[in-house]
Amino acid sequence: MAYTTTRSSKVLRLYWRGDPLPFATHPRVDLVVIEWSGQLGHPSSYGMLGGHAGTGVLVDERGPWKRSLARRADAVEFGLPAEYSKAIQPIVADRVRVTQAANGAAGSSIAVFRDLAALLVRLVDLEKRPNSDELWALWDDVRAL
Repeated sequence: MAYTTTRSSKVLRLYWRGDPLPFATHPRVDLVVIEWSGQLGHPSSYGMLGGHAGTGVLVDERGPWKRSLARRADAVEFGLPAEYSKAIQPIVADRVRVTQAANGAAGSSIAVFRDLAALLVRLVDLEKRPNSDELWALWDDVRAL
């Protein structure tokens, strides 16, 4: 089952392979989705990215997502703007096919999506779901790059 973990004002939510997704009716069994929320109101405070082993970036724009971690602090929409897609392509390269994304009108940035892409690559490579401490260690590691 998906889980949410908090550290200070930062939150990570992980949907692991086979977890029910509140935004997809028939998710792939190998799909991994990571959602991050930082200091609400900050220009780099929100993003959601998901995918599976493969290549390419193919994300549908499906309108607003009211159940995001940003809640009412930002207008979150499903989809990946062109500038974010271009920024993550060298990171996911031929390792991850990105199929899920959501971004905030005020709280998303290229930096957020680069970090999420680097984390997603590492998560897709894992055989088992990381626990909360392991997830934060991975997040800290990709943020330090």
